[in-house]
Amino acid sequence: MWTVVQQRQQPSRRRREANAAKSAGGGKGVSSLVTTIPSRSTAAEVKHLRKAARFLRGLAFVRRDVISPLRHFLNAHSNGLTGIKLVALGIGPFTYEESRAGFLQMALFIVLQSECESFVRHLIRSKLSSVPSNNGDGLQPSTPTVRACFFDPVATEVHTKCCDKLGVVMEECNLYGAYIPGHPHALLIAYLPHSPWVLLRNLFVSNLTKISECPAGGEGGVNKVDSLVLRRTLVIGNDVKKGPCVSDTFLEKLGAYLHIGELHVRGRRKQCVESFVECVSDTCDDVGDVGEVTVFDGLTGISRHDIVQAFSETSVMQLNERSELLLLDELKRIRIPPLTCVGLDMV
Repeated sequence: MWTVVQQRQQPSRRRREANAAKSAGGGKGVSSLVTTIPSRSTAAEVKHLRKAARFLRGLAFVRRDVISPLRHFLNAHSNGLTGIKLVALGIGPFTYEESRAGFLQMALFIVLQSECESFVRHLIRSKLSSVPSNNGDGLQPSTPTVRACFFDPVATEVHTKCCDKLGVVMEECNLYGAYIPGHPHALLIAYLPHSPWVLLRNLFVSNLTKISECPAGGEGGVNKVDSLVLRRTLVIGNDVKKGPCVSDTFLEKLGAYLHIGELHVRGRRKQCVESFVECVSDTCDDVGDVGEVTVFDGLTGISRHDIVQAFSETSVMQLNERSELLLLDELKRIRIPPLTCVGLDMV
């Protein structure tokens, strides 16, 4: 039997500062928070975020440790794909002058969004090219969609406007990390950099739901097999093998059934190591070779330390399908912790 001891996690420095600013505003509401943010226009902020995204895409650790497993995951589930939902949680304030870490994390979310949109465009072109030109029934193949969402309790009107220009939907309801794919043939990309551990636990608990489906080539209702919703979820967040406390073993034990690929921000001795995904060739320097302060397309002030702080202790995680039957069997014997929706660790 697994036991879970809930423990409050101390908010990060930038989250404490944002909460302090919110408290200082008193009854002034959101408008008081907006006035504390420098007067750079929303358009300029979005422009800088897009430039930062292009910069991150050029770093070897992003291409090797993030983009490569993402592409592998998308290709593995392309058959019958109906849609992709991306959700970003726990980033906090992300304008350049509020938080360098939040700014870089939001830029990486833009990279994820761009990759998914590019994949769907390619998938649609492939489907259209496979439809005979003399098809007289007038039916077109269904086209998958991409929906990117963002939620953070300290988000302000400035962040909402930035998200709107980036094509990202600002969620109004706090689901406390309880996100799942919206359809049996849809995918969820959950991005939780440095988020409270309880959000990550809620996310995994929500995706441990069992579903029954026909194997490839099977007939409806015949020889259905059990699988987990988690199979169609990719998580980028805190490494579950580095749990919040020794008494909370749920995430740590769940890690035995996951593929976990750490973001090697500082580089590593071997450019390509044996992994569950095919490594991409490295043609760009890692962060370890980037100057102390780098300049990209006119944006200055981002240091090597900022990049390490933004992406340290972050991993790309997904279900190891070879271990799925073992996990299904284990779930019959254990008590899955309930979703947690209260407490300071939600902030």
